[in-house]
Amino acid sequence: MPSLPALVSLLLTAALNRLRLMKLASSVCPSPRPLTTSAWSSRERTALLVFAIVSTVIPWAGVFVLRSHGWHHTWSIPLFVVASAFCSLAGIAAVLIQHGWAEGRLLLWERLRLQGGWRPWGMFIWWGPVWMLLAYGLYTLTQGLSVEPRWTALSAYLSAGVLWLFLTGPLGEEFGWRGYLLPALMQRWSFTNASPVIGVWWALWHTPLMLDRWTGDPLHLPYFVANVVVFSFMLGAVFRVGGLLPTMAVHWGINASQEVVPHVFGYQGAPEKVLWLYISGVLVVLAVLGIRFLLSSPAERRARRYDAGATA
Repeated sequence: MPSLPALVSLLLTAALNRLRLMKLASSVCPSPRPLTTSAWSSRERTALLVFAIVSTVIPWAGVFVLRSHGWHHTWSIPLFVVASAFCSLAGIAAVLIQHGWAEGRLLLWERLRLQGGWRPWGMFIWWGPVWMLLAYGLYTLTQGLSVEPRWTALSAYLSAGVLWLFLTGPLGEEFGWRGYLLPALMQRWSFTNASPVIGVWWALWHTPLMLDRWTGDPLHLPYFVANVVVFSFMLGAVFRVGGLLPTMAVHWGINASQEVVPHVFGYQGAPEKVLWLYISGVLVVLAVLGIRFLLSSPAERRARRYDAGATA
């Protein structure tokens, strides 16, 4: 166990890095149109209501069915994939409701279009694995644990059980959180204000999956919510620069790394609370570095200067 001063130092470092992340996120290119202070239109309200209901009710109902009948049935995985997809389906429906069929289709295709050069895809390659390898590696070293890393365990990234994760979180959710909700909120709020709102909503959206964990260990709830808020900033920045496809890829890398990397160091099951500090601390530091990496492209700097002039 680390000493009390070491724990306090880790907590203070994480807190300072979170403040730095908030400041950095404010430099992410703002809304491409001036923020409006007018009341939400009927279309906007309807779109948001449809998204809130469809993205929540159907996935939650599906997960509660699985909780009551168990996950061992042959239909369990297909039901889970279908239920998860309703977050993205709700986002697509909300875009079409808010903008109409013609403009909505164009917006969706535009958000799928490859853009931003190589940097968003670079995030997919390095961010998730480096985050978890650093967190577990630092924990192992600082705790004086004798662990021989099994680097061959990284091959599990290519296993069917890990690749299929793309169908749930990334494909099943990103049309909702980033494809619809982030642009919708950024018509009135800055990126800095919209991202934590989405992060909290996104975290609590996982309640049926996490309920047993949170009731058994209430401290895991704030830990989970705080981490998902950081993910919201990170994936929001990837989306703003590169669109939906690299955002889905980075989302998959985050989920896959949490499944694969612990086995490199021989850990099984949920990480202990001291390890949470390492996971969250490294997460915030790499989120700051990742956003800086995304925003350092010449095209992105030009876009931010243009948008800043448009909103001045």
